[in-house]
Amino acid sequence: MESRIDTRRKDFKKSFEDPLRLRESEQVQIRKAAREARLNKKRMEASPAPGVVSQEASSVTSIPVEVCEALASDDRDRQCEAAKEIRHMLSLHSNPPIQPVIDAGLVPRFMELLRMDSRPDVQFEAAWALTNIASGDSAQTSAVVQAGAIPEFVRLLDSEHLQVKEQSVWALGNIAGDCRQLRDAVIQAGGFFPILRELRQTDQTSRMYLLRYATWTLSNFCRGPMAEPYEIVREALPVLRSLLYSNDPEIITDACWSISYMSDTNNGPNSNVINEIIRNGVCGRLVELLSHRSHLVQTPALRAVGNIVTGDDTQTQTMISYGCIPKLKELLTASMKPIRKEACWALSNVTAGNKTQIQEVIEAGVLPVIAQALANDDYEVRREAAWCVANAASGGAEQQVRAVVDAECIGPLVSVLDAIDPKVAGIALEAIENILKVGKKRQIDENLPCNPYAEKLEEAEAFPKLEKLQFIGKTTIQTRAIHIMTEYLEAYVDEPARPTGFGGMAN
Repeated sequence: MESRIDTRRKDFKKSFEDPLRLRESEQVQIRKAAREARLNKKRMEASPAPGVVSQEASSVTSIPVEVCEALASDDRDRQCEAAKEIRHMLSLHSNPPIQPVIDAGLVPRFMELLRMDSRPDVQFEAAWALTNIASGDSAQTSAVVQAGAIPEFVRLLDSEHLQVKEQSVWALGNIAGDCRQLRDAVIQAGGFFPILRELRQTDQTSRMYLLRYATWTLSNFCRGPMAEPYEIVREALPVLRSLLYSNDPEIITDACWSISYMSDTNNGPNSNVINEIIRNGVCGRLVELLSHRSHLVQTPALRAVGNIVTGDDTQTQTMISYGCIPKLKELLTASMKPIRKEACWALSNVTAGNKTQIQEVIEAGVLPVIAQALANDDYEVRREAAWCVANAASGGAEQQVRAVVDAECIGPLVSVLDAIDPKVAGIALEAIENILKVGKKRQIDENLPCNPYAEKLEEAEAFPKLEKLQFIGKTTIQTRAIHIMTEYLEAYVDEPARPTGFGGMAN
């Protein structure tokens, strides 16, 4: 039996929709960044069979008649060779002939071979072919499901033959990864607990591939809203806690993804879920993994941490107590933009918390680094950094707002007043208003001739942008801009003529 593992290709497919996540804290609407949907199907790849290599460039558009005839024959050896040849075709690097295989009516025949317990070699080839068919689009996955694949693959989770069991786990992962309905169908068919059973086995050395496939399949079970999420979480978390300490980065990665999906606020009210995650003692390990050498591990660990700090203040404080703030600070200067963006997003949820939590961010020296990101990074990162600074400036105490100013955040805030996203401009305005309010109090308390923070705004060339915002954009932005100009900057607002040269919101 040739090794198909070392040459397999991880060919994923996009999964469930990934909307923005929202949270309210101290009159500040905290935007949860839209994140890239993780691709959730895998197609196995193997060394091409003779005669298949030459077809790679032009792709396979039909299945040879003689192969179909051999698959339909009663000769077990011919069946096995034909199944092997077809799964080689389905393992092509590009344009695998998934639809031609379906159109040739071969899926029902593969299902028949899958039931052939007396020939595990034939079962294995059929399972591999069906796995790759299920890695296609939703219609192609449905063709496998409609042929009765789910209960059959669940049955084969009890197979005595390791390769057949491995392949069945993989196939169920592809089916569950297609959509919520099929994910639920796999769970309802009894696929969840046998997967956990395999993951509870302590012998990892001889079963590494099975553990990898099972961990990945479990991550697909945890994705998206579920009818009974608490049961899945309660049963899976003790297993996931153990997997987080695996020596295999691939297993750690998918264990982190599972926890990130469980804690995702898109999946409905999740306070109980986050409490269960905390109770199972995984938070400290997630924070440790923020420093993992592989970004493939860092990314889901970061998302899990970010999701947990969207919880209430007590839940957020748990992550802080495990040292998440210094780790997140380190990631603000990571080489990969998505990691910098996610780190800003997570910190924005901390600064959306209470004043004690804002103070922890300040004392960790995060604000100067965030200010640099807000001033100089790519727009997607700057947008998240703006939320982080704005939350601290709008929800912080007077001394904390002064710390925002001392960290040189005013200029970067001004730079996003003409942002494409009006929400970003709006939260920047709110932050500037609160900064000016603190500055006015300081002016009175210290008997200063003028608002010291108004001077900083002038130095940052904020006035033209503020004047412009009085006449463009949403009404709420116009109103706030006018209030800032009249209340704190002593500017006269003309009625209602639009200033010459001012058009729509700048890009």
